[in-house]
Amino acid sequence: MNQQEARQFIKNLYHDIWEGHAVEKFNHYYHPEVSTDLAGKDLNFSEIKLHALTMKEQWLNTKVVFEDIISDGQDKIAVRFNMSGLKQGEPVSFEMIGIYELKDHKLYKIFGLSNPAMVYPKE
Repeated sequence: MNQQEARQFIKNLYHDIWEGHAVEKFNHYYHPEVSTDLAGKDLNFSEIKLHALTMKEQWLNTKVVFEDIISDGQDKIAVRFNMSGLKQGEPVSFEMIGIYELKDHKLYKIFGLSNPAMVYPKE
């Protein structure tokens, strides 16, 4: 995946899954063996999908604004963005920094930190 394709992949991912809450597209972006380290929380495919479903149920007007998307032109992408919206009617926002590794053109390894720290549901 070249740098432009990587940028578009990330933008599409966040537009579809996290802003648009189109959880039915989840398998298009996430490798079935995906693993994460999100602020010390290890999440697998099912747990990340549960997080997306929880956001779909609880968030409205979700907006992602990218500050940086950097790609090595192969299989690694780094991002910095702000996400905001209404969670159960209350305004929320956080900044996220993520480093992604791709496999088969899908997210395979994810490292991320957010401020403030996100709370991730467990299965």
